[in-house]
Amino acid sequence: MKRTDFHPLADANRKVLHDAGVFTVHVVGPSGSGKSMLIEAALKRLPQFHTAVIYNTPSPSCVDAPSPASPSERHIPIVGASIHAGDVRDVLPKLDFATLDLLIIESTTSTASPASEDLGEDLRLGVLSVVAGDDKARQHTQLVSTCDALVLTKTDLLPHVRFDLERFRADVRRLNPEAELLYVSSLREKEVDRWVDWLGKTAEKAWTSRTCWTTCQGGCADDAPSPPEMFVG
Repeated sequence: MKRTDFHPLADANRKVLHDAGVFTVHVVGPSGSGKSMLIEAALKRLPQFHTAVIYNTPSPSCVDAPSPASPSERHIPIVGASIHAGDVRDVLPKLDFATLDLLIIESTTSTASPASEDLGEDLRLGVLSVVAGDDKARQHTQLVSTCDALVLTKTDLLPHVRFDLERFRADVRRLNPEAELLYVSSLREKEVDRWVDWLGKTAEKAWTSRTCWTTCQGGCADDAPSPPEMFVG
């Protein structure tokens, strides 16, 4: 992550998770952008990872969690309009680190509440959708500028809606030229598999890098190339 929004509580969360060998992904975007679809696909297609999901819900009676792929998964709601580093800190004792590889935190942002603060994640994944319009990168500038990767979902609708893909790409590159940019259609299984494969390889690369650092005391170089921009859908 190359950001300036780091928080002491987030750093503490990150240390706890790193010490436990857990890779943490923060999936953030507006309501209806397809966050749950991406998470559910990862849960179903990465059975080799023991996974927990933390998500925010506006009230205890309004629970909209990604569907568990197996009974062993832990889904932990945080009640509120958003999730903060302190909320994650309070949830960590509920996790069984001995059987956990991957932690996914799903949170919702909006133009009225645009903040997507550091929670202690290794990877921040922003999510926007085609149906919301090609101006959403400009409307969610903080989300785009602070994410490590950005996924544009519902791309199967591109032929049917007014969406200037080149304009969207230009806005993203202007705000965050280093972010990975992925495009996903949930209607095409093969292409969803490619998104999940990207996530799995990113997590494995991070674990390899951490092992190398620990073994070599910082003397090893992880110079594997980053995945290219992918059009999935």
